[in-house]
Amino acid sequence: MSSINPKRRRGKRDKPKESGTSKGVSPNTGASASAASVAAVPSSTKTPRMLLPDSLNQWHADEYLLHLKLSSSSLSSTSASSAPGDMVTQFRSLADEQLSAELTRYEAYVRTLSSDDQWLRSTATGSAGTASDRVSSATLLLQSQPVLNLSLLPELIKLGGAEPRLQNMVCESLLDLFSSNLLPEDRPLTSMFDRPLEQYTGGKNQLSPKLLMLWRHEELLKQHYSSFLNLLRTMLDSSLPQTKLYALRCCGNLLSSAPECESTLLSMLVNKLGDPHPKPAAAAAHNLRTVLSEHPAMSAVVCREVQQLAFRPNLSSQGIYNCAIFLNQVAFTRGEPELPTSLLETYFKLFAAHATPPSSKPSSKSSKSKSKSSVGPASNLPSRLLGALLTGVNRARPYAPDFDPSDAHLSDLYRVAHTSGHAAVQSLSLLFEVDGKGSRFGRALYERMKDGGMYGGKSGTAFFNLVYKAAKARKGEGEGG
Repeated sequence: MSSINPKRRRGKRDKPKESGTSKGVSPNTGASASAASVAAVPSSTKTPRMLLPDSLNQWHADEYLLHLKLSSSSLSSTSASSAPGDMVTQFRSLADEQLSAELTRYEAYVRTLSSDDQWLRSTATGSAGTASDRVSSATLLLQSQPVLNLSLLPELIKLGGAEPRLQNMVCESLLDLFSSNLLPEDRPLTSMFDRPLEQYTGGKNQLSPKLLMLWRHEELLKQHYSSFLNLLRTMLDSSLPQTKLYALRCCGNLLSSAPECESTLLSMLVNKLGDPHPKPAAAAAHNLRTVLSEHPAMSAVVCREVQQLAFRPNLSSQGIYNCAIFLNQVAFTRGEPELPTSLLETYFKLFAAHATPPSSKPSSKSSKSKSKSSVGPASNLPSRLLGALLTGVNRARPYAPDFDPSDAHLSDLYRVAHTSGHAAVQSLSLLFEVDGKGSRFGRALYERMKDGGMYGGKSGTAFFNLVYKAAKARKGEGEGG
């Protein structure tokens, strides 16, 4: 079971009165009583006392306090394997019974409140007010008591999918609920299959009804959260760019705020780097960079997902360019060469995949027109994509001093160096860093110096600078020898 922050504090109102391992009388539930032992709830002829407080906005903090009553050794022994399906079904049935009884007590308590509070509940259920009032009322109730008002959450999600005019408002409310109240910040949600249910079978221990209700609530919340992600996925597939931008912002905020379904959210964000429209692709990259700025430890995971997208079949050149631009802006740390080494391998593989001349021969009609414009790999690799890859190599190279490019990687770079334009200057600059002392680099640079076109345009200054650095390095080697 995931560890929880021990510094989380509680208020006096949330102090649990039932021990997680306290012994009590098992309810007379027939066959279920022998399998699952739950402490009995005392009954009263008056208005029964609720087990859960009427205000429980941080339910996961209260659950942690109850977890302290459990033995850490028993938790570690049961968390390795999932509970059997029949056992989970029995405990779910008991939890639903407890939640139903607690909801009855909660409704009796609500009837004693003021007329304004009762109007709030009637508006949240759709009995009064407008649709926007319904969204606001349901949000307030879920913030104050999410366990006993959880039935309002799927209604909100359904309203967001059915009413396009309310979609942004509903998603904004759901985003605030999940990021601020409903989801734990330090662990993912847990289902009943991963709970230590074996401890409470056969009369070994008595399970607190409050803890059982919170376990069941967490499992139901996990299902509703998946439904909300499906709504965001539908919005990402919309034809309206503004809808995509809003859904991307929601995904980025959720990924930054809680670890629940982080792999799903990460995949949703990364996939939009290949969006054919520039604004959603740029928004996806921006949200991913925001996540990395808040959680730098996720850099390797995010980069691995982007690397997989870059090699996905049928990905457009614009999508590959977006991946390369994102990767060459990732921040590195000295003394951690694993990530820059992985990115260097990716850059060279992209060179090999996209800077190789096509094997098929052009037709006789178009051979004359293509022979003028296609020079080696430049016909397959756009100059801006090539520049993005070379920029990434130049940035990652100082952080991976032990990286040694293979002969195949160097051959790809030399092929690019024999083309014209800014790409040749960038490739020669990279070769100077990785193979500047070799004779092959000297011959390639001398060949390019005889080309008058290398000294003009935007790349002329960079080429002069490269020639100066190469000549200075050669002179230093000669003096040292």
